[in-house]
Amino acid sequence: MSATLRISPLLSSNGKLCLESLNVDPQDFNVLTHGDFSPSNILFKYNENGAPSEALILDFQICKWASPTQDLLMLIILSARKDSSYKEFDNIVRIYWEYLIDFLRVLKYKKPLPQLRELQSAIYKKNNTFSAFFAVMNHLPGDLLPVCKENNLHTFNLEDEVGKSFRTKVYTNPIFVEVVKELYPICCNRGLFNFEDY
Repeated sequence: MSATLRISPLLSSNGKLCLESLNVDPQDFNVLTHGDFSPSNILFKYNENGAPSEALILDFQICKWASPTQDLLMLIILSARKDSSYKEFDNIVRIYWEYLIDFLRVLKYKKPLPQLRELQSAIYKKNNTFSAFFAVMNHLPGDLLPVCKENNLHTFNLEDEVGKSFRTKVYTNPIFVEVVKELYPICCNRGLFNFEDY
């Protein structure tokens, strides 16, 4: 099935997708999520060798109680470049899980520690998959544009010809098109973009 045929019904169900992402399964391992966890919301300090030495997370405007997989999905997708992180999807999830367990032990977390398979399965739950779709359709196109004055959320949301022209530029950007050609089938084959049940 073509990307256009799969995505078109989703755009009309966008509100339902958003609302579903607010549903929290109390049986899952849940945390206070960032809600917009992208590389552009992480400020790095670099050492004299050019390697990151510290990181500071910014922009806590849409935090919510949810599965950490919502932030994890967004970060993996927004780190996407051609031949990039989404090809290491399972490894990134495993590495995240290992650090999560280490931190929970340091914090003397009293409840049962989340299992890797539980984290992996939470990624595919209906209430968590919106993060992947939102990242691809809303954040990634702008992130892959060269930096310029007009590249901002205000211009993207304009309903006039300026906004329409900008959105066309964003979604036809050759870099975005190449990344999505590789990323889209991966998301579809994992069931992340199969929202027929909405």
